[in-house]
Amino acid sequence: MNSFHRIISLFALTFMLSACGTTSGLKPTDTAKTGNTPTSLAAYDKVIVLNFEDNAESKSMKGGEEFSKRIVSSVAATKAFSSVTQAKQPGKAVVISGKIREYKEGNAVLRTVIGFGAGSSYFDADVNFADNETGAAIGSITVDKNSWVLGGFVAGVQDVKSHMDSAAQSIAAELKKAKQGASK
Repeated sequence: MNSFHRIISLFALTFMLSACGTTSGLKPTDTAKTGNTPTSLAAYDKVIVLNFEDNAESKSMKGGEEFSKRIVSSVAATKAFSSVTQAKQPGKAVVISGKIREYKEGNAVLRTVIGFGAGSSYFDADVNFADNETGAAIGSITVDKNSWVLGGFVAGVQDVKSHMDSAAQSIAAELKKAKQGASK
């Protein structure tokens, strides 16, 4: 019985710590598709992450630059690529760029005390992948993150930075899979 409570508690904790929203898998562009073959990045050893285009809300917070840095850190941590940088350079590389569609810090106190969407934080972005030499589109990922709607401590700590971290880790995992030829 005691182990049953531990398992339920662990499941509940895991559920509560996850933010709402999604980060899609790597979707190949029409020009990158070859039948039903997954997008493969096996031929690439370098990744260049450009600063994301800010929307009006994220511009004053330098959200595009911050998100790019988090992607660089997460992709480098996978050790799937020999070089991950924000500096433009010549040669064969995957270029990651994109645009922030929604960036709302919300209000941590309202998220914690009231919940039910009050003070919610949001982070949405379009992430694009292209070949550095040709500029040809390779694929895209859609980020759509928001704080947990029910409130409490869990929702209170889910801010834009935590959404960026979660999205950057998902992007890094998708790139690693595609590097190994397993992205769908």
